[in-house]
Amino acid sequence: MGGGCDFPQHPSQTSYASDDLYVELQDTPQYLQAVVDMGSNGIRFSISDLTPPTTRIIPTLHVHRLDISLYEAQFDHLTGARVPIPDPVIKDVVAGLLRFQIICADFGVPSSCIRIIATEATQTAINCDEFLKTIRKATGLSVELLTKEDEGKIGAFGIASSFSEMEGIAMDLGGGSMQITWIVSHSGVIKMSPKGAFSFPYGAAALTQKLDELTKGKNHNEAKRAMERLREEMKSNFLHAYIGLEVPSDMVKRAKHQGGFKLYLSGGGFRGWGYLLLYQNQPGKRHYPISIINVFTVPNSEFSDTEKLEQVAHTAQKIFRVSDRRRKQVPAVAFLVNVLANALPHGIREAHFCQGGNPLAMATTPYAKASAPKIAELLLNAIPKYSGSHSKQYSDLVSGSSSTSALYSTSTGLLSSTHGVSHSSRALLALILEESYGGELLPRETRFKAYLRDILEAKDVWWTCYIGKVALLVRRLYPSGFVGETKPRVRLLARWTMDSCGGSGTNGIQLVFLIQKKTNDPLKLKETIQDHLRVIEKVGKPKNLVGGRDGWGLVVEASVREVDIME
Repeated sequence: MGGGCDFPQHPSQTSYASDDLYVELQDTPQYLQAVVDMGSNGIRFSISDLTPPTTRIIPTLHVHRLDISLYEAQFDHLTGARVPIPDPVIKDVVAGLLRFQIICADFGVPSSCIRIIATEATQTAINCDEFLKTIRKATGLSVELLTKEDEGKIGAFGIASSFSEMEGIAMDLGGGSMQITWIVSHSGVIKMSPKGAFSFPYGAAALTQKLDELTKGKNHNEAKRAMERLREEMKSNFLHAYIGLEVPSDMVKRAKHQGGFKLYLSGGGFRGWGYLLLYQNQPGKRHYPISIINVFTVPNSEFSDTEKLEQVAHTAQKIFRVSDRRRKQVPAVAFLVNVLANALPHGIREAHFCQGGNPLAMATTPYAKASAPKIAELLLNAIPKYSGSHSKQYSDLVSGSSSTSALYSTSTGLLSSTHGVSHSSRALLALILEESYGGELLPRETRFKAYLRDILEAKDVWWTCYIGKVALLVRRLYPSGFVGETKPRVRLLARWTMDSCGGSGTNGIQLVFLIQKKTNDPLKLKETIQDHLRVIEKVGKPKNLVGGRDGWGLVVEASVREVDIME
């Protein structure tokens, strides 16, 4: 590529008007970076803004995809023979790149900050050199060819960027190849195999082509034997990669004791498989409310049920984000998943479908107030300290509670693009935020709320109601979200009581709001809190048990107490 993109020492003054997509850029547009990802199944174009202090979040200003499969273009549709990338396809690619250069100019991206990266489908093309020279001549831009190993590393780092904490086997399934490695991310430190990643020619499109070649013109028994040979070859290669990657002994030990490894899956081939699973999850749960594939998690029993998913792909009329091309590749992905499930030592525990991005803690940084930790501490203090009989999960329910979004925020709104958040966590957070606003919902939103609750267990739904109502009072006490440097005006204490309801045998909660005793209180803090206590206590009434009169819930006793000295 012509020249590097130099970064200035001071951030630019940048403003965006989303209504007319007008972008006003001043002083330092070199903070804008454009990337073209020429993959096997499609070509993706994006423009990102690296202006501090949100550089780590990489805000996306523009993104679109060109539906050109460079892999499929290299095979004759009649004979299946390998051919050069056809001239019409090359012209379409060049036209797409030229259009993107115009878009980049509109946004103010310098040509030196446009980067084209190509993967195996380009690198292994018969006419690769001619293809790259044509692009260079037409656009003035050079194409960087990623090695298979680098492709695997980049995919793994993209997965790791989605999570604050993770440990498991990472795989990237593209059109022409698949990569496998192990990865651990803890407290911001990412560790990978010293061998990088192993790459195999088992991409979704490549494996589809291979299976067609093995079965074409053969009778049932011959085809079966050919596929069995391929199965054994793949199994042997996966086992060889597992050994060569030098998986840490402590990770192996945990996988052995916990029922298998966690898989972290990226790439179009696995995303298509994930959307099939997402579609399959809808029956029995009315309408599954979250269409985000990122961090959609399934147990191995669902992930490896290849026969059921092949049937879904064959019979369903329309599946969200599963194109006709992806449907054609389902048998090949099913074949790979089946081999993988039987090849990986100690098996598979669960599968996480991933896309690169930012974990919740990082993605919410631009919206968090300085007092967010203090607000979070208040809400945590509303939950009694857990003992051996009480799960720690209750203390995890308020993660990200400083956000001021509501019911749709985690699925289609402000936090929908946040990565590394499971669907159950998205539902928990959305329900807590909605309860914290305390407003009435239209019938349409009421249905959506019910769909979110369907994802969770009854006890988790109840806790979202309780924490949400406490958060409602906290929001009224601190409407700006700012607590201040002085001692907080309010402290919360919570403890378990022996009262219970619903025949569940669980404890009740006694919640106390502590405030500083004053002879003259113009803010009427005590009265403000007392007016709201009934709202919190109603959560614990028998009629509000989650699941009806025989459902799940806790009795709540709330009070306000004045103290002489606030510790």
